[in-house]
Amino acid sequence: MAGERASYRSDRARRVYRSPGALLISGAPFVLALLTVFTALAMGDGSSRFLAVLAAPMIALGVAGFGATYSRRAYVDLRGDVVSVEQGALSIDGSVVVERGEIEQAFVLPHDGAVWVEIERRGRSPVTIRVDDDADGRALLTALGFDATQAKASFRALSGFYTWPASKQTWVTLGPVFGLLVPSVLLFAAAGPQALPYAVLAFLVGAGLFLRLFTSARVTIGADGIRHRWLQNENLYTWQEVERIDRWASPDELHTYSGLKLTLKTGQEVVIGAGKEGWNADAADQLVLRAQEAWALSRASRESDRLPVLERGARDGVAWVQHLRALGAGGGGHQRDNFVAPETLIRIVEDASQPALSRASALVAARSQLSPEELERVRVVANTTIDDPLREAIDCALDDASEEAALAEALLALEPAQAQKA
Repeated sequence: MAGERASYRSDRARRVYRSPGALLISGAPFVLALLTVFTALAMGDGSSRFLAVLAAPMIALGVAGFGATYSRRAYVDLRGDVVSVEQGALSIDGSVVVERGEIEQAFVLPHDGAVWVEIERRGRSPVTIRVDDDADGRALLTALGFDATQAKASFRALSGFYTWPASKQTWVTLGPVFGLLVPSVLLFAAAGPQALPYAVLAFLVGAGLFLRLFTSARVTIGADGIRHRWLQNENLYTWQEVERIDRWASPDELHTYSGLKLTLKTGQEVVIGAGKEGWNADAADQLVLRAQEAWALSRASRESDRLPVLERGARDGVAWVQHLRALGAGGGGHQRDNFVAPETLIRIVEDASQPALSRASALVAARSQLSPEELERVRVVANTTIDDPLREAIDCALDDASEEAALAEALLALEPAQAQKA
């Protein structure tokens, strides 16, 4: 059941640590470069220039080496004898390592033939656990309360620029370059110092537009779909719209980017870049795995029958809320014939294949009859949906202080989205 808290125990799982030695060796050129710079400053003669020039590539090599080792997760140390989870808290050898409230998100991560569970903590470095296999990893996630049915997962993704065809990348890149950067230089060259403020302004605007192309995207995966945000664009795809999910690799042999490809039932393909092969390809794997897991669970879920009795019809918002509450409570008169059992309503609320409006309407109808356990199951739904208006409607319905007008407003906010999908 969605609201129940499982436990986990394994004497084969191990906590994984980054190797300090590997990080130190990878960053050694950077340390040597700093020593070279200090030496050059101390010498103060002609040879100091040579040493300073020598330091520049060493700094670049050290930063690149450290970054590559860190991003590729150069782990070598495995520690701990027994990994367990009770009441959502992770313990190793009987000592609590991560409390449930510290966890921001967690997900299964394949790495070099092994399976890890990475637990991201608020304001602290992540905790990584190596497990036996994918099933063991998902059991650990379930015990923590962060599998695909219990929580959303959010990932930083590549700029949409990297998934464009080369021709489009070229034209979009040349826009700010020849539209603002080059003219700013020509303006300064032609008009002299008096044009400097205008030239600098044009240059900064062009540089800002150019750099904005490389802004990272954000992907949120929930029980009912996936949301992709980049720049001012936001796209939401429900799992009911998705025909298949594949791992994507860019056709460019020089820059091998990877990520997720959604094939929609309309035939449209949506590509979301996540990482670069040979650098952070794990990012693509964790994105694809989480999406495939949530999509598979959605397909396996039991679709509830459509209940026309939940629909608004010709009622205004407040009358609709009153109608829904009477349905769930078994109101008098003709409403007795339309009574819907709370078990049926809660099933609709939990069914990610149902339209958001149907799920919210079912919750309003069932609210007064829900047990504490069922209320917890509904809160899980709020935590796993990527649909912000649905989450707001759920929160409003769960708030005992919500007035009928507020509930009506929350439900009516879902109608445009349902009309678009109809």
